[in-house]
Amino acid sequence: MYHALGFSVIKFFEAVLTFEEDHITCASHVLQNCVNICSEIRKKTSITEKLGKIVKRTNYDSFTPGIISIIRIHLNLRRIKKFNLEF
Repeated sequence: MYHALGFSVIKFFEAVLTFEEDHITCASHVLQNCVNICSEIRKKTSITEKLGKIVKRTNYDSFTPGIISIIRIHLNLRRIKKFNLEF
């Protein structure tokens, strides 16, 4: 997962710095693959957990450091992908 993240960030920077269509297309595909990898690994929530979050606050103490790291990576990749698509 971390290798995919590093590779996708490098491809993203390459696309931003060169402004070449081939690099942008490649970076978009690599970022999509990395988001898919992180989505498979991150903690999934059920419908009852989602409804429970509306009523009560999330207990972040129950998350392990690995889960928190994966969630942060996933959110950052979504931001990068959104920037890449808007670019």
